[in-house]
Amino acid sequence: MPEAQDRRESPERLIFLSDAVVAIALTLLAVELPVPSAGSRNAFLSSLHHDQSHYVAFLTSFIVVAVAWRNHRAMSVLVTKSDPTFETLNFVWLLTVVLLPFAAKLLSLHRGSTLFVHACAFGFYALIEMLSSVVVIVMLRHARAKGWVQANSDKEISRLQRTCVSFVTGFGLSIPLFFVTNYAWTLWVIGPIVTHLVFKLTGSAEVRA
Repeated sequence: MPEAQDRRESPERLIFLSDAVVAIALTLLAVELPVPSAGSRNAFLSSLHHDQSHYVAFLTSFIVVAVAWRNHRAMSVLVTKSDPTFETLNFVWLLTVVLLPFAAKLLSLHRGSTLFVHACAFGFYALIEMLSSVVVIVMLRHARAKGWVQANSDKEISRLQRTCVSFVTGFGLSIPLFFVTNYAWTLWVIGPIVTHLVFKLTGSAEVRA
């Protein structure tokens, strides 16, 4: 009976579901890519130039989903059990994943728009990515509070928390800045790098609550 309970509480099926949803989201990103015109060389190049924002949005989103999946995977291998709260949090994380194809479309539609529209589109994208990392941190802390993490995994937990906080910092700070400049997206790259260096230089062993 206890063994059956352990199997029922195992997060294994939840992980399989999450991996499948991520795979579908990545596929949908590619399906949305516009096909260049093949009428002539000039038409082909002109079409590529016209749709370059779609291709950039795809590459950005593919990398972002890959990083989100990697963080989620790193968290899931540390967790030995789940409960309704953990499952609910995981579905919130999945919501951020399935919204990515839609958010990527918004990134490709900003050309010629006002600063406010641009800020709303990019800010929504950044909000999704920030929430994705926040949920992973909350899931990990919930499991840790329940005693459902692998033994002797403090270093892995700290490393994962620092990584997630780095992305929360980069994407989170960019949101208000998008209402000031179109180039706040640079924080998506600079923010995580700087935050990671700060943790490394200060020798922070763990992100505190």
